[in-house]
Amino acid sequence: MKWNQLLDLLKSSLPLGSITTYGELSDHLFGHREGGQSVRSMLQAAVDSDFTNSRFTNRVIYTNGKVADVNGQIYQLEAEGIEIKDNRVDLSKVKLVTF
Repeated sequence: MKWNQLLDLLKSSLPLGSITTYGELSDHLFGHREGGQSVRSMLQAAVDSDFTNSRFTNRVIYTNGKVADVNGQIYQLEAEGIEIKDNRVDLSKVKLVTF
């Protein structure tokens, strides 16, 4: 899968106010949860191509709820109604998209 295909998946599956994790995407794309770094690299390529893509890539967080806080991620997620405390999202309190 190329980054533009991953970006299309995020656009169609992650509406405003929802999130997913690197692990969820890795499991969906590769059949295992160990591909988070590859997912992150594809997301970075999407942002490098066009910074406005970050509005979709920012909805992807670490499996443990930690927020990377790149490209204004915390600000965006809070603006979308997602509560962040100590740089983490309580996954039990959000719309977590699984594939």
